[in-house]
Amino acid sequence: MDSDILDRLHFGRDEAELDATAGGLLRSGFLETAAYRSALAGRKRLIIGRKGSGKSAICMMLAAEEDGTPTCLVTPDDASGDEIRRFDLRGLRAEKAKELMWRYVFSVQVAKFLVAHAREMHPRQIPLSVDALRRFLAANGEGLDFKFHEKFWRILQRLKSSLSLEAFGGKIALEIEAPSDGLKKNNQLEVIENNIALALKDLGCGSRHPMPLLLVDRLEELWANDPDSDAMIIGLLLAAKQLPQRFEGVRCVVFLRSDIYDLLEFGERDKLHGEEMRIDWNRSALRELLRTRAASSLGCEVAAAVMWGSIFPSHIDDQPAGDYLIDHTLMRPRDLIQLANRCRDVAEQNGQEAIRPADIADALPIFSGWKLQDLVDEYSVNYPFLSRLLPLFEDGGFLVLLPNLATLFSPVLEPLRKRYPEFADNLNVEGLVDILYGIGFLGIKRSGKAVYSYERQGRVEAADREFYVHPCFRPALRCLRPVNIAYIDAGRQINRALGQNVGTLGGDIVLGTKGVRPSHDFRSLALIERSADRILGFLAEAQLPQELGDEIARNVADMIDNLGMVETVGTGAALAYAHSAREYVICLADHLRRDGSEGDDRIYRFSEDLRAEARRLGDELSRLNG
Repeated sequence: MDSDILDRLHFGRDEAELDATAGGLLRSGFLETAAYRSALAGRKRLIIGRKGSGKSAICMMLAAEEDGTPTCLVTPDDASGDEIRRFDLRGLRAEKAKELMWRYVFSVQVAKFLVAHAREMHPRQIPLSVDALRRFLAANGEGLDFKFHEKFWRILQRLKSSLSLEAFGGKIALEIEAPSDGLKKNNQLEVIENNIALALKDLGCGSRHPMPLLLVDRLEELWANDPDSDAMIIGLLLAAKQLPQRFEGVRCVVFLRSDIYDLLEFGERDKLHGEEMRIDWNRSALRELLRTRAASSLGCEVAAAVMWGSIFPSHIDDQPAGDYLIDHTLMRPRDLIQLANRCRDVAEQNGQEAIRPADIADALPIFSGWKLQDLVDEYSVNYPFLSRLLPLFEDGGFLVLLPNLATLFSPVLEPLRKRYPEFADNLNVEGLVDILYGIGFLGIKRSGKAVYSYERQGRVEAADREFYVHPCFRPALRCLRPVNIAYIDAGRQINRALGQNVGTLGGDIVLGTKGVRPSHDFRSLALIERSADRILGFLAEAQLPQELGDEIARNVADMIDNLGMVETVGTGAALAYAHSAREYVICLADHLRRDGSEGDDRIYRFSEDLRAEARRLGDELSRLNG
């Protein structure tokens, strides 16, 4: 592999809008998905996905399509957010008023297109209906650039004041009356829409010329999780659905975050199911996305074997490296791109020519911190209390049993209810578990493995008792082991006995230079070995949650493995280590009783077996030393 590969390698920018600019990889490294193909073909008009799942990337690629389809990107501006949410018209329900607003926005953009299209493609015979649209736009202060739409607050001002309809005939303008402002505006809009439909008919393009495609994105920037926000989105969905019915050939695709869409309740929702397309990523597609972007940045084809073997290692901890990286994301392109870029940066800082497992290990804590904060930011409107909830998991184990969660949440529930009374109904153990599972922070044990909400595994059920902090967040929270239990520090015990400079359990044991003549009296170590064997027997019978059982088994195995190292040092170390092992058994029993046994008979019985074993071991050591 070339020595300068890291200098040229990158995986793109975080935002689709930036990645579409010069130097970005959106166009050259874009992976066509089912959602993209469905939107391009006109089969789906509502693209739903989580933040970072690629909605805006699809939107930008549709806008950049070179098939001749005229496109206009409609994105409500931040400055108009409050005005849009508060917009209403006397005599209309909130959803209907906002539907009318969106109908007007769409109608103006289609009118702009028809005027420009007629001037370019039909210059010798522009229909009177098209010229009427041109005069209507001019009279109401609307420009003629189809690619541009006015600030929403200006549009709302026009709707609330008075629309000039003289371009369609003075008699029509005078005859439009209604008992309320809302009904009057609706009648005015129908006049505009009827004249647009007439202009389409008069142009008679049929299938000869492509009709416009309107793209609506970035709605989450206006979302406030309140009834006005609901009405804004519902009105948009209804207006977008009706657009091709009113104007033949004209299409509109809406890109919406799934957490917003899933909260909406409205009568016509069942009529949108056929229009929906949810963005789902699988491991194969995510690996291919990363490989495609690597090839794009390097300017050459990158085979899978090169990607996962030369650029990245083939395996990490006996797991394929691609799967290892994906497991530390929420199965979203943005997460994987950010993690891959971070790994590349760390490898470069470490002076490597390729990304090594150690570089990935160094990259994960920073990336994990980003994702933890991103999760809080992503749901800051829907769940503003997350910033006070997630730190509760710091320095614990990533396997959390239901009783542990009740203990963990207990101190903060009442303060959170007082601080966020509007969420009080959900600020209980069951409600918080539902929320943390729904946003992907916690997984559930199903069919022997941890599953997460983005895998479409349903909701939390009453029988679910084992939960897992997602690997993405574990480094930032420092919960890297299944359970936070005491570990035997063999080196410390030897140090205490002999005053030598030795390492600790889990690392390389480095003995001091002073020679020690081993003693032949190591009966205490034999007691520890037999005790460890009995504990492993209890463990096999207990059928604990797999990760908990595996962690205890590993530590007991370490306890046995270190007997040989202790044996080379001397009797003092052997006795110290034996007492340390007994202390570990007591600490483990106490931990399980305190944090895991409530409501779980398996853990309770195992902790009782450990207590009995600690007493037995203590008696045997006393007799040995007595």
